[in-house]
Amino acid sequence: MTTDTPRTDSATELYGERPFMISAVPVEFAERLERELAASHTENVCLKELVQEFYEWSRRDYPTESEVREIMDRYYALQNK
Repeated sequence: MTTDTPRTDSATELYGERPFMISAVPVEFAERLERELAASHTENVCLKELVQEFYEWSRRDYPTESEVREIMDRYYALQNK
């Protein structure tokens, strides 16, 4: 069966005896997923802020070359983390 959580599915271990079996994943795996989720959330927030800044600059007037360069530098810095 294919699900939208293949990494968790592959790390899942079954504990107990039938009919009382429960699914669990190793703590280290769950912690890694949580850290990745937090990092992705932070990156999304930063990207939204950059888009908002660029939008405000473009509405005000054409952004200067240095403003565009600053936004692009910040964007690339996020991509290279």
